[in-house]
Amino acid sequence: AASATTANNGSGEPRQGAVSQYLIDGKALRCIARVGSGGADPCHLAAREALIAVANYTGGSVALLPLHDGQLGPAARVLQFKARGPHPRQADAHPHGVYFDEAELLAPDLGADRIHRLDPATGYSRGAWLVEAGSGPRHLARSGTGVIYLLSELTNRIDVLIDGKWVQSVSTLPAGADVHSIGAEIALTPDGRYLLASNRGHDSLVRFAVDPRTGQLGDPAFVACGAHPRHFAVIGAWVVIASRDSNQLTALRLDTNGRFGEIGDLIACPAPVCVLASPATPGSARRPRRVSPAPIADAPPH
Repeated sequence: AASATTANNGSGEPRQGAVSQYLIDGKALRCIARVGSGGADPCHLAAREALIAVANYTGGSVALLPLHDGQLGPAARVLQFKARGPHPRQADAHPHGVYFDEAELLAPDLGADRIHRLDPATGYSRGAWLVEAGSGPRHLARSGTGVIYLLSELTNRIDVLIDGKWVQSVSTLPAGADVHSIGAEIALTPDGRYLLASNRGHDSLVRFAVDPRTGQLGDPAFVACGAHPRHFAVIGAWVVIASRDSNQLTALRLDTNGRFGEIGDLIACPAPVCVLASPATPGSARRPRRVSPAPIADAPPH
């Protein structure tokens, strides 16, 4: 297990982040290594075999950290980006995620309105896919057939990329929604039939059916959740939502037809920002309490 943290040395110098490596020891975590992240405010990690990639949001960089016999080592390469966009939050490059594709490392850059395409072996740039100015790309999901779904935080939009071309753009909010909201997380269900995204401000989860032939998205369905759903994870038949400002985790059922079902549990948790499933997590959980979620598509969001 690895985590990204930020430390301030108190000297007035720019903040430097760190990546910590933990050994999962039964139900406990034991820190066994900590190395610099190559920039300030690391916010996202990805792992492949003997390599860890980390996105440094404020630092405007992506770092590649090797694993030697399972032990985390210092950054072998740090890629520094310089770019800006028209939005006030786009004064500089802000990589917000890192994703290992089949042959590339993809890094959505909220400040630069693009997805950086990097060689995972060397870190060298292979170019970028550009999006509309002011979009603020945050996170992405990739299907088993290579379709990329990009969530833009500032415009609450999902763009669909197939064979290097943008083919569809859809809103993550209901038509006519009148509330300040920003996108947070995006993920496909394990079978690839549905795409989910969360909205902070509108405080909702949206579901789209994925066309198995084209990879494009169908009509949205919405369900209300706690305040500021920063992250969620699809675990078996459940979506576990981390609602930061409600200080809770919500277990919401998603049936095989893509319909939101009952809420299984509301778990108190201080300011949760990420949910990960252990490899040992079973595909189903105990029978949930019969509590119906509140539909919001035809009602005011707050």
